[in-house]
Amino acid sequence: MLRFKRFVEQTELVESHFEVGDKVKCVHSGKEGVVTKVDPSEKGKYYTVKRDDGEVMQYAPDDLEALKEEVELDESIDLEEGRNEALKALEGLAKRGGMDKADFQKAHDLYKANKLTDLRKHIYGLDTDPSEAIADVITRHDSKAFNSMYPKAKAGDYLRMIILNHGGK
Repeated sequence: MLRFKRFVEQTELVESHFEVGDKVKCVHSGKEGVVTKVDPSEKGKYYTVKRDDGEVMQYAPDDLEALKEEVELDESIDLEEGRNEALKALEGLAKRGGMDKADFQKAHDLYKANKLTDLRKHIYGLDTDPSEAIADVITRHDSKAFNSMYPKAKAGDYLRMIILNHGGK
């Protein structure tokens, strides 16, 4: 049986160690800038920072905190790519589906039409192998759709148990 995994992105910032190019903020003044030079740590103030106001200052590690760089992500592009990958994978299952070909094709068509409730009901009525194969494709490529289909799913649960616990409702 396949297990369901939820992927969580974690970010860790180390506040007292910076490298050239890191964006930082002075704890005391609130001024922001970029680290331009790192001197040997034997000196008290060994980070040279060019601030946004144009001044170049030296700071000790305790005087600075890291600024998390804001990256603009177009979530709709990521979701669309995941959806397209899921459609391709479901299409691949349908092409080589053997005796489950019709079930895989129906799953593909329901997913493509964004009929997730009907897809969940369809998956529920299938044998273990095809139901897990379809659910696995969706969880790998479109976790948002999977989570909306199976909101009670927990990381580590077997896919078949997730499918059965949500029933054909």
